[in-house]
Amino acid sequence: MIGSLAVVLLQACGGGGGAPAVPAVAFSCIAQTQAVNGASGVAASTLLQSSCNASPDSCLVNSSDATCARDGNRWALTSTTAGTYAITWTFSGNTQVAAGSAPGGTVNVQFQTGNQVPIAVDAGPVGTPPSYNQVYVSVTLCVPGSTTECQTIDHIKLDSASVGLRIFASVLKPSVSLPPPNLAAGQSLWSCAPFAANEMWGSIRLADVYLGSEVSPQTLIQLVNDPAVAVPSSCSSQGIVDTLENSSAKGLLGVRDLGSLAVDQLSICDQSGCSTAECYIAECINNPISLFAHDSNGVTITLPSISPLGAATATGTLTFGIGTQSNNTLGSAVLLAPANDYNQVTNWQGMQYVSMLDTGTSDYDIPNLPVPTCSDLPDASCPSSAQSFMATLSGTNSNSQTVNFTIGNYDQLLEQTPRVTALDDVAYQFNVTYLPVIWGTPFFYGRTVFFLYSNYPGGPFVAF
Repeated sequence: MIGSLAVVLLQACGGGGGAPAVPAVAFSCIAQTQAVNGASGVAASTLLQSSCNASPDSCLVNSSDATCARDGNRWALTSTTAGTYAITWTFSGNTQVAAGSAPGGTVNVQFQTGNQVPIAVDAGPVGTPPSYNQVYVSVTLCVPGSTTECQTIDHIKLDSASVGLRIFASVLKPSVSLPPPNLAAGQSLWSCAPFAANEMWGSIRLADVYLGSEVSPQTLIQLVNDPAVAVPSSCSSQGIVDTLENSSAKGLLGVRDLGSLAVDQLSICDQSGCSTAECYIAECINNPISLFAHDSNGVTITLPSISPLGAATATGTLTFGIGTQSNNTLGSAVLLAPANDYNQVTNWQGMQYVSMLDTGTSDYDIPNLPVPTCSDLPDASCPSSAQSFMATLSGTNSNSQTVNFTIGNYDQLLEQTPRVTALDDVAYQFNVTYLPVIWGTPFFYGRTVFFLYSNYPGGPFVAF
């Protein structure tokens, strides 16, 4: 638990013979283990969690290859050399906590090269409620043109059904001051991004975005909940995802190639207020992958097969480019051309539904699923035993793929001890015919799924 340990001091009342002073407790910390997947060619820098019973005065590292220094009111470790670094926190003491030092854990710094970066499903960032089926990736941001004013941010949610990089302002180091796009004096650019159940409000900034050896220069990103301008009422109708805790992620990387088919609500603000207008995605926020010098025509998401009872964690790979290198060929994957808005058609239970492949959704969301629902969650599926089903995904190019899937008992799967975070058989069912079929993260386990952008010949497609 982060924060100070409260110590109650008993004071003597009246005269003569007061109670003995309570001795100061020893300075102590909970050791944390962090992993930093830095980008090739730039400094890896990450904010540290100091889980101590008093706020440390200094941070020591066991190697000259890394530094630990205060950045605003936070601590950050920075290194240009791969390795595992041990952290020691020190405290000068006060009346409640004695002076001393304590181990703070380790930081494992790695640098990703080439056109692949690791992805992981785990319980989420430290200090947030445990999540499940959230796919995370690390992203390095730099002030445009700099290779030292940088920060590597872990636990960015990978979302295959949205566009652009959106980072919570609260997780960005003060020293990484990302500039706004060029506007008239006194003006700033803001965006309200619509999602299925919420909106995200924040300023638009410029950053060099690094993933592996790939770089997306001068990229328009969203700094979510930048405190400079309050959330307008027009961007709060569904409830803002405005905290690390609510989202179980430090940001979101949308790798879909929606082009001009989706809009954010854009605001230009100055001292007199804000004026709003819709903007096409490509005009107000960029898909960083599409700006790579190479490997920019799509992405591949690979996750391993897991047990029907789930797994504590799962690790996979995000690969950039399709058919540009030996590690990103299509092989026998079947190309499905989109029906509309880059979605496919799912034939299910004798009906056709618009559908999407979405790592941003933790479950299968399937209308008219013929299994009992949970007593505590009326939309979640709770069959007494696992049930197997089959559906067909079709493209407008006459290609189709059969999808075999299993639905288990949502409550039983999520209440296991020890807790699992990767599950391939959890589902919600919304019995409204016009709703889409969303093939969420469970769909991706045991598959390699290709998202081919509009700059791919004949694209866009999805393939698996």
